[in-house]
Amino acid sequence: MLLGWRDVAQGPFEVQRKDGSALLVECLVDDLTYRVRSNMGPAVFKQMPRRSFIIARLVTVGDEWMLSGPVQILRGSERGIAYQLALDMSLRTPEAVFRNPDKIALAWEHQRADRARFVEFFGTDLLVVPGEQTQERLDGYYTYRRDMVLGPDPKEVPAAVSMSLPLDLTDAETVALIYDETDGLGFYAEFGLVEEAFANPGLLRRRRWREQTLSYLEDDSVEPMVLRRLAARDPEKASVVFRRLLKRPRFDWSRDGEALMREVKPGYFDRPPRPRVSPLSERLAEFAKRG
Repeated sequence: MLLGWRDVAQGPFEVQRKDGSALLVECLVDDLTYRVRSNMGPAVFKQMPRRSFIIARLVTVGDEWMLSGPVQILRGSERGIAYQLALDMSLRTPEAVFRNPDKIALAWEHQRADRARFVEFFGTDLLVVPGEQTQERLDGYYTYRRDMVLGPDPKEVPAAVSMSLPLDLTDAETVALIYDETDGLGFYAEFGLVEEAFANPGLLRRRRWREQTLSYLEDDSVEPMVLRRLAARDPEKASVVFRRLLKRPRFDWSRDGEALMREVKPGYFDRPPRPRVSPLSERLAEFAKRG
């Protein structure tokens, strides 16, 4: 039971009704209904009338849930506060959304559609551009995506919302935008140097190419698929790259590549793949549109 408390349900919940000595609440983030008890007894639920909201953490006890820690109660008229919190959680912590298996399936569907739009716009799922152009190219894609979904008339649709890229990307010599089927959309600084090293392993004798390629191997933010894509272009040259980086003269990418990925990036394999997009419920989507 204690180990199960590592996986908690938390966020804003809308109170549905009392159910005997328990309370039925619906999470605004994952849209699941929870039957909740309190270790202070059912009298505490008198403060939580139907259609009010609670901001709480729930832990499992058998097949039910129990309030854990302090609880903030919001009146029904404070719905906007609860919705805004749920919206922020949905965007920032998608694992909270994915407590609902239906949300995972919907997110994969959204990600496939979004990737298809990316490929339509750029003509490829792997684009390498100068760092100074990355923000402009990304903004162009988000505008295209908005127009594909909502229509191009700016009088009828909101302005396209992009993301602000950090300086380590925009100041880089080159940046790769990769929209992978599983790992979603990612940005990889100085991809051009690593790409050149895989095409010409002799460049690894030079510090800049060697350090950047080694960083792709050691950095947990670079998924295995990035190295797999580079190695797939020429497995023999990829073998030479890893022999020189790792000082393993017998390394063979075709034979040893997957074992190496699991060795240097264990965290990636410790969890099942998850979509990189968070589907919103209809009510949160409507709330965000009004905002």
